[in-house]
Amino acid sequence: MEQVNNDGPVLNADGTANFAHYASSASASRIICTYSYRKGLPDKAVWRADIAFTLKNASPTAIRGYHVWAVPYIRWMHKSTMAEKIMLPIAQWRAQELAYQMGVVSHGSWRGKLVRWVLEPMCWVIGVFTPK
Repeated sequence: MEQVNNDGPVLNADGTANFAHYASSASASRIICTYSYRKGLPDKAVWRADIAFTLKNASPTAIRGYHVWAVPYIRWMHKSTMAEKIMLPIAQWRAQELAYQMGVVSHGSWRGKLVRWVLEPMCWVIGVFTPK
């Protein structure tokens, strides 16, 4: 059974994100992590936890800000192995930390925490100045 959370995604009765319903929008909001997953990092459980965390916790403002820089960066990643080598570990660290926050893995990542402390506020600030 599904229930609608007025603040965001469709949730299952147990409060978890309904992946079947939100697969396309979740992938759209997690551009770099989805790219990383398609490259084999992280594993499926960690990737799904990353998406669930984002659907449950990320503000639309932060997601808008993320898209401002992530969409051009992903285009660069498609053309440049160096851009990919820079971002894939960062995405992996963050995904590991989010999977830990969601209770999917037994340990987090201090690098992932650092990435979150820097990138999430940055995305939010960018999003504040990005039109809806």
